[in-house]
Amino acid sequence: MLYLRLVRGIIPGLLFFTAFARVERQACVELIEERINGILFSYRLDSACGGKSEASLKEQWMIDNKPVLKKEYDDRIAHEQLEELKRDRSREYEKRLEAYSFKNSQRIALFKKILRVTLKEIEEKYGQFERYGVRDYMAYSSDTVMSEIDFVNIPVQFLDFARRLVNSSDEDFSCQRAEALLATLEAYPSKLQVLFENTVKKAIARCNDTERLKKLLEVVS
Repeated sequence: MLYLRLVRGIIPGLLFFTAFARVERQACVELIEERINGILFSYRLDSACGGKSEASLKEQWMIDNKPVLKKEYDDRIAHEQLEELKRDRSREYEKRLEAYSFKNSQRIALFKKILRVTLKEIEEKYGQFERYGVRDYMAYSSDTVMSEIDFVNIPVQFLDFARRLVNSSDEDFSCQRAEALLATLEAYPSKLQVLFENTVKKAIARCNDTERLKKLLEVVS
């Protein structure tokens, strides 16, 4: 490759050109740097070629700007890549664990909330029978509550267990048991309401107690 060089002469007011110059030697440098697991790895390649000089090649390996042998460089890169992979996998695992923990805690909180709401509704429906004095006229049926024994067992068999489950710690809480319990309890508010309405009808038809009948006016008013 030839270059034309323009030079200003020492004689005032005159310009002149030098002879064509020939490139004797070309050199290029390739530098590759990569940071792995916080450590800087540098590889430098110096190459030169020219008409009169023989081609030359020079390589240099550095770890955190400190020259090392190629084997040490390669071994250290392999080691740090493995450590970085382990760290990345550990980080992903922690993220998955955190996501699971969040979902699980919110699932427990949701089950507890649904249980509390269902408990309150059942307790309200169950208390109506005593509040309006109609326990002597219970209209049990297969569509609501079958018998006196079944009615009395509702607080003992279901509600007490539900309260214990709601008040348990998250570590002791069982979503599976809560789901099974809710599958049973969710029908009771409507069953108790229908039972109460049928009982009120029966009480109105059969009761001759003026005070009780007046109390029932609150229900139908």
